[in-house]
Amino acid sequence: MSLATTTPTTNDDVQCFKCISMLPEKFDPAAAQVSQFMEQFVEVTTKNRSTTLRFSWSAMMAAHKEKKDADLTLIKFDTVTVARQKSETTAIVPSVSAFLKKTLGVTFPADSEESLSTQLSTVFNGLKTAKDESLWRITYSEDGQNEGFQYQVLAHVPIAEKEHSFLVLILTFFIKADVKKSGGWFWDSISESFSVDITGAKFMARDTYKAHR
Repeated sequence: MSLATTTPTTNDDVQCFKCISMLPEKFDPAAAQVSQFMEQFVEVTTKNRSTTLRFSWSAMMAAHKEKKDADLTLIKFDTVTVARQKSETTAIVPSVSAFLKKTLGVTFPADSEESLSTQLSTVFNGLKTAKDESLWRITYSEDGQNEGFQYQVLAHVPIAEKEHSFLVLILTFFIKADVKKSGGWFWDSISESFSVDITGAKFMARDTYKAHR
């Protein structure tokens, strides 16, 4: 099964997630409800015409715990840091795939995994566009030498043995670098002294899930 076209979920016309769906159409209403619930926790900040987006894991987890909804069950949550002193940004992609497989226990058919790798490569190599548009850009040190981008992915994945349930994957990538040391973010698709903090959660959702009830 190939990945569907990647589309954004939005909050007041600001892109919050890249949403990847591999589900049959019958799950579309429930998947939309999951997206609606999750995008509540994307904090959108605009300052000096620069928009930053940051998914609040703590707020989402607290709301999910309080909601106690049997139609959306947390299966696993984890985080990992992938660091490279000097490497092409595409070298991060295999680490992301390994995180999905080994940590979250998610595997994809060969064609879907290839599509996912292509999309993730586009994310990392598309940072210059994000920088030019000031989207997802976060300055995280007082001296202004360090910069980061947080990028959010929401994926819906079918479960072969479950007729009325599907998997929900939430992934955030906080991509950061010492800009002064590296001389800038971008140089022939290579960044120095950069790292990616990957945080992921896996939920099982039922086709009866509602964001608000």
